[in-house]
Amino acid sequence: MLLAPIATLSAAARPDGQLEIRVVDSETSEPLAARIHLRDARQRPVRTRGLGVAAHGDHFYVDGSTLLGLRRGQYTFDLDAGWERRTRAGHFEIDRRSEDTKEVEVSRFANLVSENWHGADLDADRSLTDLSVVLRAEQLAYLPLTEWRADDEQWKQASRTAASTRDLPSAIGLHAARLETAGGDLLFFRPGKLIDPTELPSPGRVTIDALQSARDAGYRIVAADLTAWDLPVWLAAGVLDAVCLIDRTSGYDRVETNSSTGRRRDTTFFPGKRGPGRWREAIYFQALNAGLQLPAVAGSGSGDTDSPLGTNRVYAHCDVGFSPEAWWQAIDAGQTVVTNGPLLRPSVFGEPPGFEFRLDSAGSFSAPIALNLSTRTKIDYLELIQNGEAVVSVRLADWAAAGGKLPELDFNRSGWFAIRAVTTDEDRYQLALSSPYYVSEASNPRISRKSCQFFFDWLDESAEQADVPDWRQAELAKARNYWQTRLANANAP
Repeated sequence: MLLAPIATLSAAARPDGQLEIRVVDSETSEPLAARIHLRDARQRPVRTRGLGVAAHGDHFYVDGSTLLGLRRGQYTFDLDAGWERRTRAGHFEIDRRSEDTKEVEVSRFANLVSENWHGADLDADRSLTDLSVVLRAEQLAYLPLTEWRADDEQWKQASRTAASTRDLPSAIGLHAARLETAGGDLLFFRPGKLIDPTELPSPGRVTIDALQSARDAGYRIVAADLTAWDLPVWLAAGVLDAVCLIDRTSGYDRVETNSSTGRRRDTTFFPGKRGPGRWREAIYFQALNAGLQLPAVAGSGSGDTDSPLGTNRVYAHCDVGFSPEAWWQAIDAGQTVVTNGPLLRPSVFGEPPGFEFRLDSAGSFSAPIALNLSTRTKIDYLELIQNGEAVVSVRLADWAAAGGKLPELDFNRSGWFAIRAVTTDEDRYQLALSSPYYVSEASNPRISRKSCQFFFDWLDESAEQADVPDWRQAELAKARNYWQTRLANANAP
């Protein structure tokens, strides 16, 4: 059996003993890249510095195998070789002058690339050192790193050496920029090309004209936080290519926070640890109910946060095979599923999410939904979302007994539907959600009065924020006219 070279690294200045960990595929016995979370006898994370490669937060990575030099004591570990393989837990003990080897076999239960689903983390700023190992361990196909970032003052480039950027694989690109303002955070992507900050909005004056100019130059623009005060303005102007439904505020280590500076949730309707995630989902559904077609994406903030890369991820369906350009074309078409847990792959008449169906000559449409689902966390129900409401809940056992098919949804007017799986985790909102399928009645989208009013009220709250400059007041007025007109033309409650 061939093993990757062993990196001899020590977590202790004077280790008492050492353990070689080998990670292999249970079927092929080939070595695997993997992430390891190591804890001592008191269940405290062991300092990751000097362990494995690409140490970050409370974890590090191994490329097939590694030699751990540790102090005496008992240790436990969780080992993860990707979301399509089962997590392995184990324990070992280090004695004085001990030398031992532990081989961990990991089994695969899904292969999303073979089904043309390719995963990415759209919010990450990580060191390039050993990053290819991290990508293999996390089973991500694509990683556009944040190369430029700006606050209210200026754009700043990440510090990277020429050697570190040489010969990057196509899966990793310096193709993203992050802009953080009081009005909200935006992500800019330029697949296949380096970021030119002169083509991006000037920090401190992020006008709609500047955003449109960036789109004209080939950038995709993503709302990094759905609670952003400027979200109704961006939606009204049509400058967003996608929205980040599961973002960096969806915390790591089973905790969800609400660190956003945007519009706060009503904790009466969105209580507890699941509240922030459910609030963002509700905002997304309001945008869809207002008749807007927006794909959902996801990002972890790994690098700025201690979250492992890919903690929140988006899968895009690429029939033509993977390339950054093909992947973004799939995003443009809305062929996405976002997740921070379950692996959901729906199909309706053989089509991925984003497809638009037409009512038949009798003015009706029925959607037979086929679904592949893989999960390492417990799911009680699968849910069908129709026009923002969960209209069908199916037990996982009943879905499996039906051969992976879900009940049909019926439409006699325009609308949309999506598929959702929510885990039983009470400490965070852990889910997988498809971007919508659309049903169209003579190209006449469903526009909800309630949802248009939701964003109109949002604008009123936004206008009350302190120190609103004149140029933004003008854009708020234009957005108000847009939502008022859309409200007048609404055709649904």
